[in-house]
Amino acid sequence: MEKQPDQVPQQPDEGAKHGEIAAPAGAQEPTRAEPIDVIYGVIVRPDETLKTLAERPRPWLGILAYALVTLVSGSQSVLQLRQLGLAATRSLGGIVFATMLVGFAAWFVAIGVMHLAGEVLGGKGSGLGLITVLGVAAIPGALIVPLRVGSRLLGLTFVSGLGSLAIVIWMIVLQVKGIRHNYQVTTGKAIAIFFAPYALMVAAIVGFILTFGVLLLNSPLLRGLPRLPGVP
Repeated sequence: MEKQPDQVPQQPDEGAKHGEIAAPAGAQEPTRAEPIDVIYGVIVRPDETLKTLAERPRPWLGILAYALVTLVSGSQSVLQLRQLGLAATRSLGGIVFATMLVGFAAWFVAIGVMHLAGEVLGGKGSGLGLITVLGVAAIPGALIVPLRVGSRLLGLTFVSGLGSLAIVIWMIVLQVKGIRHNYQVTTGKAIAIFFAPYALMVAAIVGFILTFGVLLLNSPLLRGLPRLPGVP
């Protein structure tokens, strides 16, 4: 009787360990989409594009997209200040840089709060994935500037306001979709994660006002003021 050769147990593919589907033998590895494809995808196929980016994060792409949108919107705001005479021409570059710096600082703080909220709500996403989807979801914001310029040239100022509002809502929807895909949570939890930084900011402002009011009422300056009749 012929002896059967010993079968070596097949080791699991490295990609399978991370939940990726292994490509068939002889098939080419899937190539990552170019930035122009991502821009097209987030506008035409947002769900598919954001899901892919959440599964295979490209944080540099999210940071680049957010930087370009911030640069465009910041430059447009600074030019408006220049037209109103509120900013000198030689200081425009510094104002744009400061605007981008503050915008990035606030963005990363908001991302940190969102990531913490995502973990608290049972999400399974990553911070790099969140950076990627939020940055890419901001791409439609670049359309606000040409919309404003075009509506001004055509004398249709009301179109600028309505169009800008529609684009902002569009961006919020994309960000919520990206959060949902990144953390694999329900839409309700994704909305809660998105608004977590704003809720924290409102709570901080209310806390500051209450604290300032208590300190002011107990201040010696108020104690020395004459009191109204009938007020203890």
